Amino acid sequence: MDNPTYIGELSGAFRQLLASFAILSQTDDLMPDEILTLPEVAQLLKVAEKTVYTMAQKRQLPAFKVRGQWRFKRVDIDRWIEQQKEASRDEGRN
Repeated sequence: MDNPTYIGELSGAFRQLLASFAILSQTDDLMPDEILTLPEVAQLLKVAEKTVYTMAQKRQLPAFKVRGQWRFKRVDIDRWIEQQKEASRDEGRN
């Protein structure tokens, strides 16, 4: 077990494992198809669930229904947030 070749192989395997975790964590951050529930969007936006529900109904938030329950694509919500920020900046200039 104290064989230098074995230790080298072990450290090489450990490096590969760490690299795999790094790749996984990057893909978690970039998961374009991530689907959020209404409570998750409410938590993300730090508003009441009723607010998200009403905004989805009025098509003020990008959303779709699955068997009667609202769902939201994370990329669409992120894009919507950026649009809201731009609109706020534009209003501040006028």
